[in-house]
Amino acid sequence: MKKQIAFFDFDGTLTHKDSMFAIVKYVYGNGYFYWGMFLLLPTLIGFKLGLIDRQLTKEKYLHFFFAGMPVTTFQNYCDQFSEKIIPKMLRKEAYEKMKWHQQAGHEVVLVSASAENWLKPWCVSQDINCLASK
Repeated sequence: MKKQIAFFDFDGTLTHKDSMFAIVKYVYGNGYFYWGMFLLLPTLIGFKLGLIDRQLTKEKYLHFFFAGMPVTTFQNYCDQFSEKIIPKMLRKEAYEKMKWHQQAGHEVVLVSASAENWLKPWCVSQDINCLASK
């Protein structure tokens, strides 16, 4: 018998908001988040106009907010975010479907362009596999 695999996207599928924005708000609060978004406006406009690709935009965003932060500090924030915030972000119906697949014996894989730093701890707690950005 073939093994069944269920793939789930994270941001906007399992969750009702983007985790990359949410983690910055968690770490720094809304004020610094919006200040950073203002300073990143040229990059964001370039992305919307198709002049800057998604990956470069994401790298500039993460660099702005987290460059210079020790990796262990960043990971500690990610672990806390995974435990405290991600459960509040989940879409009930999508989460229940994911759990249904697990109960049916299917392998569940989370696939995301977001960073594994905050997704992998949650995936481990849910006993699912994680394919995310490093």
